[in-house]
Parts: sequence; C-alpha cells; structure tokens
Amino acid sequence: VGGLPERRIQLYDLYVRALIQNWEENRSRGSRGARLTAPKRSDTLEAETVLIPLSLWLQQNKPSGTTTREELMTRLVAIYLADVGEDPNSSAVSPVTRREARRRAEVFLADMRQFSGLLVERGQNAFGFRHLTFQEYFASRALARMQPEERWALVQPNLHANRWREPILLAAARLGVTENRSEEVTRLLERILDAGSEYEALLHRDLFLACDCAVDDIGVDLRVLRRLVTELAPLGTSPIPTVESRSLDLLSRLGLLRAGEVLRLPEALNTLAEIVDGTGPWRTGILQPLSRVWGEPGPLHESTKRFLLRVTSEPYYLDEASWDRVRSFVRQSNELREAFLSGLEESEVIIRTYAGKALAGLVDQDIIVREAVFSKLHDRDLNVRISAIQALAKLAARDPRRLRRSLRDNDGRTRTAALGRYLRTA
Repeated sequence: VGGLPERRIQLYDLYVRALIQNWEENRSRGSRGARLTAPKRSDTLEAETVLIPLSLWLQQNKPSGTTTREELMTRLVAIYLADVGEDPNSSAVSPVTRREARRRAEVFLADMRQFSGLLVERGQNAFGFRHLTFQEYFASRALARMQPEERWALVQPNLHANRWREPILLAAARLGVTENRSEEVTRLLERILDAGSEYEALLHRDLFLACDCAVDDIGVDLRVLRRLVTELAPLGTSPIPTVESRSLDLLSRLGLLRAGEVLRLPEALNTLAEIVDGTGPWRTGILQPLSRVWGEPGPLHESTKRFLLRVTSEPYYLDEASWDRVRSFVRQSNELREAFLSGLEESEVIIRTYAGKALAGLVDQDIIVREAVFSKLHDRDLNVRISAIQALAKLAARDPRRLRRSLRDNDGRTRTAALGRYLRTA
C-alpha cells in the first residue's frame, strides 16, 4: 500500500484486513482442489461478524486469552445463531438451525486455523488468537459498536486494568479516526478524566489514560485537549520522577499534534518551554520529550531554544546522540551561537568542551566562530583541545597528507600549534 499510515488504528485495520483477505484467497484455492465439497467461502464481513463478539467474550471471561475447544465451539454456535436472528439460549431454536450453526462454526474454526492463523491451538486443548494483539483489536471494535452508556458501563471498572488498556485506546481511536465520531470520542475522554479513580490525586491515572488516547490524534475537541495541557502543566515539575517524566512526555506528544501543517496545540510546547525555564534542578527525564520536539522537521521551537540556552551552562544534561541536532539549531539561532561562544570562555572544562561540539557546524562559514575555536587548540585541558580539533575536522580533511607531515615527531603542545598553523592556512 506504499507508506504506512501515521495513526495506529489505521495500521491495525490494514494489517487485519490483509490477514482476512489472505484467508479468503487461500481458502478459495483450497476449495478448488481437495475440498470440492466445501461450502461457499466466508467473506470479510462474516469474519468480522464472528471475530468481534468472540474477542470481547474472551477479553471479558478468559484472562489467559485461551479457552477449550468445546467452549469455543459453544460460543461460535451462539454467534452464528444470533447472526440469523435466533436467541442462542432459547429452547425454541430448531435442531436443524442449531446443526447448521454448528457446521458453520466448525468450518470457520478449521479455516481460521489453516489459512489465516488468526485463531490457533496455543496449547493442549487451549484455543485463542495467535497473538493477544488481534484479540485486543477486535475487542476494541466491539467497544466502538456499543452505545455510549453500555460502553462506559464496561470500560469504567476496567479503566486501569492492564488487560483493557489496549482495547480502550484502540476503541477511542476507532471512534475518532475510523468512524469520525469526534463528539462521541470527546465525551468518552471527558468521562475518563472525571472518573475519579482511587488515588487519582497521587497517581493521575485517569489523566494519563485520557492523554494516551488523545496523543493518537483521534479528533478530540480542542477544548478537551487544552484541559489536558492545563492539568499536565503542574505535574511537569512533580517531585515524583515517574509522574514528572510521564507528564513531560505527554506534553511533547500533545504539542506535536497537527491540523495540516499547523501545530494544533502550541500551548503544550509553550508549557514545556516554561518548565525548561524553571530554576529547579533538572532530571534526565526531560531529555526524551524535548528530543522528540527537536526531532520534528521545521523551525527551532521556543521550548528547544530555551533548553539549549540552559544547556550552554549545564551541558551534562544532553546525551551524545543529540549533538548533531544541536549543531543544526545553532545554525538557526544567533542567540544560541552567542551563548555557546560565551561558553568557550567559561572556567568549567565541560562547558568549554561542549561549546566546541555545538559550534562545529559554523566553523566553515563563520570567521568569528572559527577563530574562537582555533583559540581552544591551546587550551590547558586535553578534552577541550580534542573538542576543538573535532570541530575543525572538516578543514583538516582538505589536505590530510600535509596535516600528517606537520604533526610528525612533535610533542603534544607543538603538534597542537602545528595543527593550528595548518588549519589557518587551510
């Protein structure tokens, strides 16, 4: 299909549809050969008609994700009876109708096992979906089909049960993306936010779950998205590390939601910028959410600039993998350039070292930066000298033979001086 879709629910839809279509095609080929008497193959609609209620039943009643063959057959028969308008529990259902439902269930299970691999025997007399992912996906489809009150009656007691996390997230995405029911998914998130779960004031599980739904870009109303940002903001400086890191991560992901080319929720990134500007001590948990922001194409965002301005005096918060991106931002911002140039003259070794790293991208085109970095070739600290040499490496690469000759058989300080002379002429 070309590029993969950006939204998770659309990827699930494509993937499961491909499996079911593969089952249809393989079953059709099998029917022409050894199975000439096989009934007419089921289509995608029939597969979903069976798998959706079956998944919900497994999700509700089988924590292990498996059931015996007889239990599975009983459930499939009930689904096929309901499909033809019969009450599975009614004694009024004729034996002929029950036998036909049983036959269809047998064929369906055999075909699922043989051709699609969706339903398999995962142990001795233990049947279920090949992977829990498929069960969760189809259970989410069942949740999306329900009326709002019925859905909430099932979701509310399972809000923070690990087994129900994916079905809830995918059901919200199904409502908002696949079925374009923005008003309904917005109301669902409001209910989650107002659920009042136990210890919410300490754990913030309702808030985090609502945010996890929203960051999948599911069409939630802007009013509710802004409420999420407002409630996350004070948690970004929480003394509890897990609360702080989750809040920062969610703020960055909410801030990158887009309406076309425009950021839909700039308030989230502005909140990040304010947190970065805070005077309290940082934890390394701030790196990942900020690196997500600056990993996005486009101009330098204010939250990233403020972070990097602070990095000029506290560079140990930045990991090595981030410096290539930092150098690209220094080229975009004169304010950052000036800050890192000042960092070259700081007394602390690590600040001078990382200032050289940050300015490497400007050495070729900026004479002031080049001269400032040249001066660090004579720094008293070896790490600073190495940083300067690495920053000037592109210039050195223009004539490496001449460079090797100029450095041969000299002691450390003389070699550094020779390198300086070489780079100036290069």
